[in-house]
Amino acid sequence: MLMLGVELDGAHHLDPRKANEDAVRTKELEDQGWKILRFRNEQVEHELPSVLAAIVSEMRLRGWVG
Repeated sequence: MLMLGVELDGAHHLDPRKANEDAVRTKELEDQGWKILRFRNEQVEHELPSVLAAIVSEMRLRGWVG
């Protein structure tokens, strides 16, 4: 099973408290076998091909054939 999560982070994720909450949640998910990819909203808006390539690359690393 492909266990991959993609999270998009807006500006509020720059706040240290929010960043800490994100790190805790990511650790909990990774402890359960998930791989979490994080991208800033700006990356998705301005660098979509690179974001998609990173997602597909990780999917292939985790056994997806497509």
